[in-house]
Amino acid sequence: MAKILIVDDEPRIRELIHEHLQYSGYICEEAGDGSAALAQLSGGGFDLVILDLMMPFMDGMTCLREMRARHINTPVIILTARGEEYDKLAGLESGADDYVVKPFSPRELVARVRAVLNRTMPRTPETADTMTFGELTIDTASHTVRVSGEEVALTPKEFDLLVFLASNKGIALSREKNVYIANMVKCRPPKNRDPKPEEQEACLHWLREQFKIIRPRLVICVGRIAAQRLIDKDFRVTRQHGEFIDKNGTLFMGTYHPAAILRNPNNKEAAFGDWLKVRDKIEELHLKQYTF
Repeated sequence: MAKILIVDDEPRIRELIHEHLQYSGYICEEAGDGSAALAQLSGGGFDLVILDLMMPFMDGMTCLREMRARHINTPVIILTARGEEYDKLAGLESGADDYVVKPFSPRELVARVRAVLNRTMPRTPETADTMTFGELTIDTASHTVRVSGEEVALTPKEFDLLVFLASNKGIALSREKNVYIANMVKCRPPKNRDPKPEEQEACLHWLREQFKIIRPRLVICVGRIAAQRLIDKDFRVTRQHGEFIDKNGTLFMGTYHPAAILRNPNNKEAAFGDWLKVRDKIEELHLKQYTF
C-alpha cells in the first residue's frame, strides 16, 4: 500500500486530502511546511508527496528544489492557487510529476495520485493488474469486474472498496470464528419500520446476554437505532460516525446503516472511511472478536 506525505500549512486542507486518500486505501502522513517535510522525507519510505507551493518558513518550490538537490526522488504532485502557465511550468521543470490548481476536486486529486503512482511504483505480483478469486476476476487497469465471465457494473467507489477488500486479506472476518452479528430486536417490525422503544426494551435482555457470552472488545453499531441505544441516546450518525468510544473496556463505534447509504449514496465515502478505521483498530488491538 502506497505511503503519501501531505505538505500544506492549512490543517483543514491537510485533513481533507488525508481523509479522501485514506478512503482510497492509502497510508498518509502530514507536514505543515517545507522544512518539516524534508525532515520526514530524509528517513525514506514515502511513495509520493503532495506539496503546496504557498507556505511560510520554506515554500513548496524551495522544498521541491531542495529535495532534488538531496537526491530525494520521491514523486511530487504540487498544489497551487496560481493557475498561470509560468507557475505550472516552474513546478514541473523543478522536478514535480504533476500539479493540481486550488480550489480542487478531491476526486480529481485522488485520480491524479493513482495515475502518478501507476507510473512510478514498481510492479510486483501483489500490484498486478488482475486479481482472481474463484469465479471473481478484478482488472484494476480497466476497472472491470467479472463473475463467471460476466461483467458486473460497479460505481467507482464500489470498485475501490472491492479492490481494497481483495488487497487486504490479512484480516480474516468470519462468522464462524471472530464476528458475531446481533440485532436490536429479534423479529422484523411490520413493513420494515424502525423498532419502537418498547420493542427494543423487550429484546434488550437477550442482547445483554449475548454480550455476556461473547464479551466483545469492539462493537460496531450499524445505524441510528443501535447507536442511540448502545452508545448514547443523543448519538447523531452524521456528526459522530467513525468515533471510537470506550465504555467499560469495550470500544463502540457508530456508522451508517446500509439502508441510509442506499437512500443517500453521498454517504458511501464516509461509511467506507469508517470501515477503514475499523480495520486499523482491529490491527492495532489484535482483536479476535467483533460484534456488529
